[in-house]
Amino acid sequence: MVITAHFIDSEWNLHKRIFNFCQVANHKGGTIGKIIESCLLEWRIDKVFSITDNASSNDIAISYIMRRLRSWNSFVLDGEILHMRCCAHIINLIVNERLKEMHDSISSVRNVVRYVRSSPKRLTKFKDRVEREKIKCRALVCLDVATQWNSTYLMLDHALEFEKAFKVLEEEESDYVDYFKEGDHGNKRIGPPTIDDWKNVAVFVKFLKVFYDVTTKISGSLYVTSNSYFHELWDAMAKVMVDGIKNYLIRLYDYYKFYDNAQDHHQSESRLTSKSMSMDMDTIDEENFSGSILVLSRYKRRREEQHSLELKNDVDRYLSDPSEELDDNFDVLAGWKANEFKYRVLSKIAQDVLAVPVSTVSS
Repeated sequence: MVITAHFIDSEWNLHKRIFNFCQVANHKGGTIGKIIESCLLEWRIDKVFSITDNASSNDIAISYIMRRLRSWNSFVLDGEILHMRCCAHIINLIVNERLKEMHDSISSVRNVVRYVRSSPKRLTKFKDRVEREKIKCRALVCLDVATQWNSTYLMLDHALEFEKAFKVLEEEESDYVDYFKEGDHGNKRIGPPTIDDWKNVAVFVKFLKVFYDVTTKISGSLYVTSNSYFHELWDAMAKVMVDGIKNYLIRLYDYYKFYDNAQDHHQSESRLTSKSMSMDMDTIDEENFSGSILVLSRYKRRREEQHSLELKNDVDRYLSDPSEELDDNFDVLAGWKANEFKYRVLSKIAQDVLAVPVSTVSS
């Protein structure tokens, strides 16, 4: 098991560090959870914003870590956002459902590709048809890997470029036709592709390309990805995502603002707090204690009222700011670095949120 930490430093540089690389005795959630806990203790890490994971079997391990972090009082929003589901894994589940629906059409194309790639002689004949049909595509057909849907997309996408060449093979090559009369694991081999199969594949490739591009973008490890996930799925879930993100943004602001104020007023607070904490409960003066509680209560109420105004001004001001014209070259970290003093608390939230990898898939 590998544990990799991601964080953004004070200069707004993204860092990625392997903290642990070890064998595990078994895949039980408790075992994995204890290894993660041991790693955190060894590195003296008690603040964990999120854990990205792609296996439902690890839910028990995450639950174990949640209990430990709760005992350490190290939670952000009481652990609601601790478990980040791997977005690439979610996309994989969505795509595979559609792959099942298109099974026959995909299998027919896979079989014609397998026929062409099965021998040098067949591949040479196929190339002759490609030249005769004046197909300009320089790539060759490729087989997919059954466990990787993105390779299925590439196979179908390339095969569509050579549809005419496959049709000529069907008309002229008896071996090609006979290939589909043979048994495949006891069943008749599916194919060759019909006109409808090619139409189905052409439509399906457009569907797959959207998810292929998203998966490619969110699987990077040298740049931040949490902001990409929102934009990539914007069209499908815009309203729901905006409302949800604004809600969490306000709650995060509340959490971070509390600790920011604690640092700003450290000297005045520390005098009062240290006095309260150093009292011996066996000899405490009830009147002085009541007075201290009253001071704390009034101070807390004033801070909450002030905080309410600040939150509305800062968060709403940020959300209503005219957005820059963003493109693929926009550097989100550089953007926040330039605005960290304008949005003092929100920039601290951004540092933690943007460090979150939304996928565990290697780039």
